[in-house]
Amino acid sequence: MDEKKVALITGGTDGIGKATAKKLLIKGWKVVIIGRNKLKCNETVSELKNITQNQDISSILADLSLLSDVKRASEEFISSHKKLDFLFLNANALKQERTITKEGMEWHLALIHLSRSLMAKKLEVVMNATPGSQILTVVGLSLFPIDYDDLLIEKGYSAMKALSRYQWAVLLYSREFNQRCRVPMNIYMPGLVKTKILKNEPQPMRFIVKIANLIMGMPVEKSAENIYSVINDVIANQRKGIYYSINKIKPYPLIKISTTESNRVWDLTNELISKYL
Repeated sequence: MDEKKVALITGGTDGIGKATAKKLLIKGWKVVIIGRNKLKCNETVSELKNITQNQDISSILADLSLLSDVKRASEEFISSHKKLDFLFLNANALKQERTITKEGMEWHLALIHLSRSLMAKKLEVVMNATPGSQILTVVGLSLFPIDYDDLLIEKGYSAMKALSRYQWAVLLYSREFNQRCRVPMNIYMPGLVKTKILKNEPQPMRFIVKIANLIMGMPVEKSAENIYSVINDVIANQRKGIYYSINKIKPYPLIKISTTESNRVWDLTNELISKYL
């Protein structure tokens, strides 16, 4: 029997996801990464095999802004794996132009919130069968309530508005997930890490971020160390519904969280992903 722990990492071809994959491989884990670019997936798998001398890494090709791809990727994983110890919902990106996917979703809503919710639900069966399994989902600091009457952000679109709304939804959905599901879902705020996510921000924000990264930005390798410590803390202390900031437990951000509101996010989310379950 293969006793290696198994991790599935979204956004695994770059940044925090790639660095975490490397860290887990060094620690003897089996890792599957998800990416939307076939060449980058292949290059990442080859590179990490060579660097870590651990051959137990593979990739699944999927565009996580498409819920049909999330469904297929989840089912592909289940078809070849009987266990999943760690699901790292890490894929993040920004689009400066408002984009509606071919499935009719606002792009950030689909990628940042709905894809994570759908993947967690689709993989729940294999995680329930894995003792000590856990989910860690990444959010940033910018959080504002969604507008239920404008889910496609037709009014006053900006990339940061979209990102903020659906990170807020991730937080509320995770609260309900932890109430209703056995597998713990914890929240992770990585801090200022030297990644590419804000490289296309309009000026002067792009310049400000560049300077901040030079002065205070954390290398992705350090972020991966922090994530590994969080994984171990969850296991050692049976954490559930915890908000981690870098590698410390913090109070949940000061956002509107009520049973009514979190139930509303839960119901809306399940309505939007139901045809892909």
